[in-house]
Amino acid sequence: MAIRLSIAFNTSSESWVNQQSQYDLWQAELHRDELHVTQLVWTYNEKQEANKKPQNPLFITFYTI
Repeated sequence: MAIRLSIAFNTSSESWVNQQSQYDLWQAELHRDELHVTQLVWTYNEKQEANKKPQNPLFITFYTI
């Protein structure tokens, strides 16, 4: 659709995609308090915490708060 609008109005398709994206985000922000999302926090596993630096990102553990 963005391509069709860009042809019809002699504009770029990116401008139409950006406008749609901004509108969608605005709508989502209006209903932000209605979203049910679990916040995640991460920590390294015990072996990585002992070394005080991440060795492998596959060992990151997520916890819900």
